[in-house]
Amino acid sequence: MLSRGLHDRLSQRFSALTHFSDQLAEGSSEEVAERLAQNRSLLAHFEGIMITDADGRVIADLPEVPGRVGLETARTEYFTMLSHSRWPYVSRPFIGRASAQPLVLVPRVTADGTFDGAVGGILNLAHGQFFRSIATLTFQHDGHVAIFTAAGEPVFVPISLEGPVASLRRLDPPDFQRALDGWEGETRHALEGESMLVAYRQVWEADWVVAMMMPRRSVLAPLQAFLERLWWTWLVAALLMLLLTRWWVGRQLTPLHRLERQIAEVGTGVRQRLALSTDLHELTQVSHAFNRLEQERREALHRLRDREAFLDAVLGSTPTGMFVADLEGEVTYLNPALVAMLCLPPRGNGR
Repeated sequence: MLSRGLHDRLSQRFSALTHFSDQLAEGSSEEVAERLAQNRSLLAHFEGIMITDADGRVIADLPEVPGRVGLETARTEYFTMLSHSRWPYVSRPFIGRASAQPLVLVPRVTADGTFDGAVGGILNLAHGQFFRSIATLTFQHDGHVAIFTAAGEPVFVPISLEGPVASLRRLDPPDFQRALDGWEGETRHALEGESMLVAYRQVWEADWVVAMMMPRRSVLAPLQAFLERLWWTWLVAALLMLLLTRWWVGRQLTPLHRLERQIAEVGTGVRQRLALSTDLHELTQVSHAFNRLEQERREALHRLRDREAFLDAVLGSTPTGMFVADLEGEVTYLNPALVAMLCLPPRGNGR
């Protein structure tokens, strides 16, 4: 994401310089300086602008810095590159008047295609607007970014990363060197006693390498935070499940409580049969079996009472004295004739 952002920023500045370079026709140094003064909008992209002639001498600058106009740049690395090419070029960092400043330079070409000098945009490494947002950029959980040239020279390194970056350049195996050769990817290293995840990306337009370094503990921090949230989520879910289970079990046991209450009412004679309405097939079967047994019990009791009434009628009408005793010899019945013979006081039904 950051490498794409740097690509877009550089493309905007390349376009601005190219557009301005196309406006510069062959003319005197005064005319060039006047045209530059009319395009102060370039300072929205750069900390400064300078224009050289075909021999590498600075003929105009913006804003004006005493002593800069007239400087010779023909022997500089960036002028040599521009004089032999016809495309934008980002110089290696060099020491300017106040700080290290990489130059983004676009060649000036005359109508017949000959080299006519360069238009350069100055970017301040320490305090410039191009790197200001990167200087304040810290990815979530302590991630930091550093930028290097393809030669390994630091373009932008936060103060907090100076130690790890120094260790990074001494690594064995040299993953840092692989990145300088054009490799892109992620690797893990132990830097200054701490495990670090390092990701490399290329910014081909400027021949830069972007390195993002994040401590392993910070890499795992989102997962740990997620697991903590997940733990609380599971705890709340478990409590809700317990409450839901208790409610569901209570709801399922409601027919059983009704069954118990109706059985007690049948036993006291309040009702004659169970009337249970439920979706539980097992309880329905129990209810039907109970009602069937209760019906059989009432029928058996009714038959027993009929036999007792018949026996009372037969034994009560005979003149012969008769009695009934159980297996232990206890008399349980005396008919009226026997009661009269024994001159006993009359008892109900001879019992």
